[in-house]
Amino acid sequence: MIEKTNVYHEAIIPTMNFPFKIFIFNTKSSDRLIPPHWHASVELLFCLSGKLEVQFPNKRFSLSEQDVLFINSNIIHSSRSPLPGKCLAIQIPLDFLADATESQYGNRFLYKLTPQNATPELKVILMRIKKQLSKENLWDRLTTKASVYELIAELTKNFCVPLAGIKEIESAKHLPKLKKVNDYLATHHKERLSHICS
Repeated sequence: MIEKTNVYHEAIIPTMNFPFKIFIFNTKSSDRLIPPHWHASVELLFCLSGKLEVQFPNKRFSLSEQDVLFINSNIIHSSRSPLPGKCLAIQIPLDFLADATESQYGNRFLYKLTPQNATPELKVILMRIKKQLSKENLWDRLTTKASVYELIAELTKNFCVPLAGIKEIESAKHLPKLKKVNDYLATHHKERLSHICS
């Protein structure tokens, strides 16, 4: 269970030459812990080796090799690595995803993708993205961008859940308000606190 104290907001900065953040992280220690946090970007985790545990306020998922988990926008979560390994992470800004889904993500539906319902087709796309990341030429970057759009299409085709039907994600109903908070912080984060409060 995630405590509501000591939860922080993470600002996601896209990877150079991409409109999203994409990276592979290595966990060399079983003590690795990412404390409870939230971000406006959605996040997809694809476990390549080892184990990764992701904790939500009311649920925990344990990912092993080839397992996939999708984290919707503004959902508090933390993670730890009980076994060393590697994981592909794709963090897609909410504005980018809203544009790609014609403003339907977050307004009409969210995605529900867990290790139990991931499809072979989805894993093929993710393995292709993982292979493309090791290359640095323009063609591969364009192919990676196209693959992420294909990934969004696969998510939308097979993992959509109407917003009203996601009772277990309490903060889903607060997406529009949290987006306003995120936008305000991004615009005014350098201002003095006294100026903001006056």
